[in-house]
Amino acid sequence: LRALMVGGALSLFGGWIGLWTFIPGEAPPGGGRRWQRTKLASALILGAASLAFLLTHTAIIAGSVTPATLRLTVTQTRLGQALLARMLGTLVLVLLVLWRQRPAWSTWIGVIVSAGVVLTFSIAGHAAGQAAPVVPILADWMHMLAAGAWIGGLAHFIVLLPQWRAATEPAMQIDRLARVIERFSRLALVSVVALTVTGTYSALRSIPQLAALWQTSYGQALLVKLLLFGGLIILGAYNLLVVRPHFGRLATTLVSLTEARPWISRFFRILIGEGGLALG
Repeated sequence: LRALMVGGALSLFGGWIGLWTFIPGEAPPGGGRRWQRTKLASALILGAASLAFLLTHTAIIAGSVTPATLRLTVTQTRLGQALLARMLGTLVLVLLVLWRQRPAWSTWIGVIVSAGVVLTFSIAGHAAGQAAPVVPILADWMHMLAAGAWIGGLAHFIVLLPQWRAATEPAMQIDRLARVIERFSRLALVSVVALTVTGTYSALRSIPQLAALWQTSYGQALLVKLLLFGGLIILGAYNLLVVRPHFGRLATTLVSLTEARPWISRFFRILIGEGGLALG
């Protein structure tokens, strides 16, 4: 359930931040609706998993699930309060997604509320149990926001691949993809820096000695995460240093779709590879 909650929250934040930063005005035909449906699915998964987690947590600490025990959980426990705030925030985001002809400022509301939803994990997590919790909570929150912006945005990006593949106009595929790749690369670069800084801070707090990396379960899990993160960095660097400049050159010259397709396919494969590593 926790994995579903975290995945839904990161995907939801990535969808809203992507709608603001790198996708506006550049989605292929039908892509906007698919982007919205992906955000809605993320919100529904997050909401359902949070409710199930709340019911399970209540049953564990109170022995039964009744209106009285639920009220006790959400008013007297930090986790219960976080889960309630998470579900309320998710409900607001669902309503925003379903709002037809939303004004431009609604995207800002979506970014802020989804960031608040992510904060509920940090408030209820290990960082909140520290003697001086403010900095650890903020570091954990920034870490999750960076992961959501990069990996959650990547998930929504991948969802649009069929629409871009179906596009038949070279200008549609090349010009728009060139701009989107440029924007997403900048977002990913900022996210990587934030992940590195906050991850290093958390690791130094949790692993006092180097040997703990392979002698403790936390250290072993961290090593696996570092390997996956390294793979993401390599693929992201290839996109940033090789694919992005090439798309920029293609966008400034008149080329046929046949000439551009190999690079489009290469970019799509790299995106899917990044998504597979992120799921790992």
